[in-house]
Amino acid sequence: MCEATNDDVLHKLHPKLRKFITEIWNNDKIGICAGNIQIIRTISSKYEDINAPKFANRFTLSVPFAGQFLDWDVIFSNDNLNFVPDFDFGDDRFICNFDSETIIEHASSLANWNSENPKSLLIILKQLIEMYKKYQIKLLEDERYSRLYFEYSSLVGETEVNKEDVEVLVEQSGTVHFLISLSVDFASLPPYSDSTDITLNPGHDGAMLMVTFHRPDGSNIQPQLFISPRVEQALGGTGNKHIPSFPVGGCLMDYVPEVRKILADKVQTIIANYRLKNKYISQLIAQYAMSLIEYDSLNFTKATFLFETKNFYWLLIITISNNFPREKPKWVLRSIYHMFYDQPNINVYYRASVSSDSDEQNSDISGTLTKKLKYYQKYNRRWKDELDLRGWLQASRKGSDFGYCTACNVDINVKNGKIQLYRHAQTEKHISYPAEAN
Repeated sequence: MCEATNDDVLHKLHPKLRKFITEIWNNDKIGICAGNIQIIRTISSKYEDINAPKFANRFTLSVPFAGQFLDWDVIFSNDNLNFVPDFDFGDDRFICNFDSETIIEHASSLANWNSENPKSLLIILKQLIEMYKKYQIKLLEDERYSRLYFEYSSLVGETEVNKEDVEVLVEQSGTVHFLISLSVDFASLPPYSDSTDITLNPGHDGAMLMVTFHRPDGSNIQPQLFISPRVEQALGGTGNKHIPSFPVGGCLMDYVPEVRKILADKVQTIIANYRLKNKYISQLIAQYAMSLIEYDSLNFTKATFLFETKNFYWLLIITISNNFPREKPKWVLRSIYHMFYDQPNINVYYRASVSSDSDEQNSDISGTLTKKLKYYQKYNRRWKDELDLRGWLQASRKGSDFGYCTACNVDINVKNGKIQLYRHAQTEKHISYPAEAN
């Protein structure tokens, strides 16, 4: 069964309500959680006219909070959709925890509802989320959660983590979730790339650390790291976002800065490697610009050049991993004469390690290119159609290293190139045969 698309959901809602939902979806996020608010259920009101379209004036929002989801019902009056909506939070303790003056102060948009403003519902949700955060912190003040309240207060009081960067959710079972936004600079990371859709927007860069205390006494703790697509791709996939276990007897005030530093160090290493790859490829292009065929201008992981040595044409394909310069670039030399009919004749070479020191970075990259390399040609079936070889040249039964002269009944070694065929054509034995035989 296919999930409903956003367009399907919008069409179920009353036309006057669609602008509010569209504005919520266009908003980046509410709170610190990654991910957008979604509508998981719509309910249509009863209409006196059975022929009238059945539009929904009530729907359930799935709001991301502290790594979990809150299901909040939003109910618009069927009599007048311009009225401020009612809310059902599924937790009577939430609103009952505040007096009317506090609600008016912190959720002023409820009293100042403007049905003409598409952002009205979004503004209310943001204010309600801030109230919900305060409500959850107040639950931690209960004596039962004294250990976890210490974790929270010491985290926001003794470290660089701000209150705005933390969301806490206390479940009725006693499990408590801490979601902490990690302050790491991702601005200089390599750009996000997707082979199937180069225009794909991965969203804002970010990293969230969720620490779940399954028991109020802190005896069962589970940390998890959540990172945005661009950061995950730069790190090399989900397998490279390992974080240390929460230490026995440890505290959030020590653990969170440690994880943040580990991630920040990894990011800085990736940025430095990315810049070195850029410099490495740029040096090659600067020196061999006329031989350049293509290169990866986004992540600088590959470049292809075409060179000629004594009328022999060959490709140099350079591949650079994300572990550069610790891992050597891979150089592949490939003859262009075996790209279509036979398996390509490939020789693989590895460059010497490249240091990040500027003196070594500026060293002559052409050293490997000037080495004298030995190549072996293979027979090409298209040669028999050339003017000087037509009529007597065929493939040899001895293998792809030979051509066969039907006039002289001999096999000709072509390892050193097609020139061997032309030399044979100038031999006295070949010339002495009648023209019709040739």
